[in-house]
Amino acid sequence: MENSLTLEEIKSKIDIIQLAENYGFEFAKPHGTRYRAKQNLLRDEKTSSLDFFEDSQKFYDRGTGSGGDCIDLVQIMDNLSQNEAIAKIKSMAGADTYSVEKRETKLATREPKEKKEIDFSKMAYFASKELQEMQRYKPRSLTTENKDANGLLLSTTEAIFLNSNCHKLFECASLDIIYKDKVNYIYKHILGFSTYWKAPSIILRDSKNKIVDMVTYRPKDPQTGLEKQGMKYYYKNQNNRGEDFIYPFEILVNHIAQKEKYIVVGEGLKNAVNALLYSVPFISVESTGNVKGLDENLIKVIKDFIANDYGFLTAFDGDKAGENAQKEFLSLIGYEAENLFPFDSGIDFVEYMQGASNE
Repeated sequence: MENSLTLEEIKSKIDIIQLAENYGFEFAKPHGTRYRAKQNLLRDEKTSSLDFFEDSQKFYDRGTGSGGDCIDLVQIMDNLSQNEAIAKIKSMAGADTYSVEKRETKLATREPKEKKEIDFSKMAYFASKELQEMQRYKPRSLTTENKDANGLLLSTTEAIFLNSNCHKLFECASLDIIYKDKVNYIYKHILGFSTYWKAPSIILRDSKNKIVDMVTYRPKDPQTGLEKQGMKYYYKNQNNRGEDFIYPFEILVNHIAQKEKYIVVGEGLKNAVNALLYSVPFISVESTGNVKGLDENLIKVIKDFIANDYGFLTAFDGDKAGENAQKEFLSLIGYEAENLFPFDSGIDFVEYMQGASNE
């Protein structure tokens, strides 16, 4: 292999369909350039929603909104670091084993790989690095003086200015100074920064405070720097979060609930982070599409809150998807609850909290 080849040129020598087959994937009859995997070997899934694309040389999991190229596939399947996966791809391209020329014979498939056990100590290590990375982006406090035309002081305004990487997460660039301690807590314990995806990461811990996942919010394409379309959240450890993980920020939610005696259930990790900011005990189902497969342990937790006379509200987005998710959710728990906002309003939880935070 020539040393002068760029990474893109090296990747162009790899056929992702052939690479996937070598890992044991089998495909249904292709639709144009799209190959649907008969079984999703990346995660447990009853009906596969994993597609490989011959034209773009990418794969995409519609169930999680995640995907990538041949490097990402090698990294996941062989449990390698990004640099290790790149080195393996270079070796493959150099051996000319994975030519993009039209394949004459189908590679023999093998038995699906056993589900990998996640090294939680390594997960904690990477998460601590991401948390440390975010410390470089601490919010800053600023006091501004408002004067009249004659230079007389009218008032002073104190505010917290958030790091620009987190503007979309909080849907604002600054917050009232009264939230300073909470913002500092969130930046110190919950928010990290993914240097690969160039986006904030939300750190998830279980009921024993052990890190079990990192979720990148609105990841950016490492190649183009543009936000990845169709990938609002990228989970690092989607299907193996430990036995004691029930919902995001469980310890904090329980702590707040003991004081407030009510529970809010809604969608979105962004909403969950903002709920903590405003001291709202918020259980996140993480997405409207996740309601149908809601964990039985989470349903039990919610029913226990109801049985202990907690007030109960839902906070699904004020749109059709939110309305459908709320109906599905209430049917699962067998309970009637009012939504915080009407379903024809288009409003979401963060907008609601920012508008009602002074009440």
